Amino acid sequence: MPAAIVSLVFALVPLLDEDGDTSKTNSTIEIAKYAGWICGPLVAGLVAHQSGTGAPLLIDACTFLVLAASTLGMSIRRFPTPPGEATVGDGARAGFAYVRNDRLLLLVFIAMAGIVLFAATDNVAEVFFASDTLNQPAIGYGVLASAW
Repeated sequence: MPAAIVSLVFALVPLLDEDGDTSKTNSTIEIAKYAGWICGPLVAGLVAHQSGTGAPLLIDACTFLVLAASTLGMSIRRFPTPPGEATVGDGARAGFAYVRNDRLLLLVFIAMAGIVLFAATDNVAEVFFASDTLNQPAIGYGVLASAW
């Protein structure tokens, strides 16, 4: 699941949780996320090995359609912004200014940007590592990604 969707899901948990037990809801989301990270590449590798890479990509696209369709049924409480309160744009500007003025926090943000860039590059290179260097079929890449 892309990081942006994960962030959105966790931001919506307090609004979606009707029982008030956000720890249970967060736990369920985490279990589903990690199960997907472990089982997803393995299943995709099996499917790609049997029928080519088009099938797993089509299945992945369908999961996003299901996710988008499921959001249509959500009832999310909207809280009105009280008069005189800062808007989202004001808060974002203040947040960026805060990070820019705090040297340690700025260093952490720069380091995280480097880590994200490396991870994105590594994810792409991993496919070629499995297929070209290790001479593995699609299932070999699935096992590698699941193990990682």
